[in-house]
Amino acid sequence: ADVNQLVRCRVDRLLPNVRAEEIIGNEPLDIQVDLVADGNVICSAHSSQSIFDPSPDEGLFRPQHFVFALKVRDLPRACSFVVRVRAQGPLDGVYRGVLPLFNRRAVMRQGRQILAIVREPDGQDGGG
Repeated sequence: ADVNQLVRCRVDRLLPNVRAEEIIGNEPLDIQVDLVADGNVICSAHSSQSIFDPSPDEGLFRPQHFVFALKVRDLPRACSFVVRVRAQGPLDGVYRGVLPLFNRRAVMRQGRQILAIVREPDGQDGGG
């Protein structure tokens, strides 16, 4: 990655497909991505309630691009994307996943990453 570029991420699919259809349903998703370091939210970005296909093809939906006002070179080694998906379909609720940006050898993760999301207990949809 070019260390002078802004930090970015893209969210474009939920897996497995059956679960994606249950979560998405016919309603738009609200996606929030927080850039977190040392337990503190550095930057936060939200989707603009996308228009979703009522029957998502293999869990795909209109890609959501998130750009943060921070350059790659300024990232601390211990930072993560915290992704929250707020669903309003049949399985409404908040689903959350954490993706560390660097591996144990301090190499930045690049390319497509798979992130497991789990439903947050009710009342736990707050920050970082």
